[in-house]
Amino acid sequence: MQNHFILSSNQKLLTGNHLKLIAVVAMLMDHIAYTIIWKLYSEACVVDGVHLMGDIIPNEAKKWYLIYMTMRSIGRIAFPIFAFMLVQGFLHTRNLKKYGFRILIFALISEIPYDLAMSNRIVDFSYQNVLWTLLVALIMLYGIKVADKQTASKRILLSIFYILAAMMITLLIRSDYWFGGILFIVCLYIFRNQPLWQFITGTIFLIIMSFNFMWIQLFGISSFILFINYNGTSGNGNKYLFYVFYPLHLLILGLIATFLF
Repeated sequence: MQNHFILSSNQKLLTGNHLKLIAVVAMLMDHIAYTIIWKLYSEACVVDGVHLMGDIIPNEAKKWYLIYMTMRSIGRIAFPIFAFMLVQGFLHTRNLKKYGFRILIFALISEIPYDLAMSNRIVDFSYQNVLWTLLVALIMLYGIKVADKQTASKRILLSIFYILAAMMITLLIRSDYWFGGILFIVCLYIFRNQPLWQFITGTIFLIIMSFNFMWIQLFGISSFILFINYNGTSGNGNKYLFYVFYPLHLLILGLIATFLF
């Protein structure tokens, strides 16, 4: 069954940079919807100073809401792709410390733009940006890899410890996608050579994440179609694209939202 599920190398058309570009576009649409479209929808719901709800909201508000839900649904594929590329980066990077340090630096740089875009505040400790979740997951993966050198029973116990510790950290710091994101990354890593089981377990945790966020999280399942078309190469492009784009687009959207609303 697995052999039928896996495409041959000449059938896989997507490089790592293709996946990153798709994720960046999806993320941008998601964040535009969250920071701007939702506010336009909310304003359209107000008629003569009264905030209308349910079936009596104006047609204009219904249009904005449809746009909002469409863009956010498309945006659900962004995190699964970034999680997938994190696992690929962990498996193939030549310098894990440099890779982790790069994520740390941009997590710090992105925090103020993230707060501005998501809560219209310069500093907000309520939630932290997704790079913190990716950083915690990277450290967890390193711990699991080191544990592989131990005996079977000790390896399992240590792996469970690292996974639970990573989940607890993301809960404590309230980083984007929390423990659901950690579990999703664990599935991508453990079943990295078994795409069918990767799909099954990943889907389960996307469903779990949908309870913590919203049902449109299930649209992230479509990202697995992209994963099986990944040819294992990085492709042509700048590896810093996402790292620079992430804080930059958040800053711009935050300023636009602040200026308009």
